[in-house]
Amino acid sequence: MPTKQQLINTLGIGKAAAQSVPVVEQALGIPTRGTNNDGTRTFVRRSILENDLPIGSHGGGYWIIDTSAEFTEALDQIEGRIRALEERRLALIRGWAVRQYSKSINQPWPK
Repeated sequence: MPTKQQLINTLGIGKAAAQSVPVVEQALGIPTRGTNNDGTRTFVRRSILENDLPIGSHGGGYWIIDTSAEFTEALDQIEGRIRALEERRLALIRGWAVRQYSKSINQPWPK
């Protein structure tokens, strides 16, 4: 298992120096798994959470956040995901209420 320090050493400083997932995987010896690079994403996420590392990400890879603008962008990205999850949660609640009502009148919805 790679170490926190190996991850830090692998990542570039600032968004312009982001390291792609294949580069990170090769440097850390993490095998490619799944279509979403699950092993790498899990390792990076765990490293961030366990060590409070300021790591940003985008489709081009991972980097060490180095500016206020990068920090703000990273927070905005996370907050956008939170909003999307909240919208999905509320839709699920509404759908479940409609489903329960439709079953109570013997007209199950959506089928």
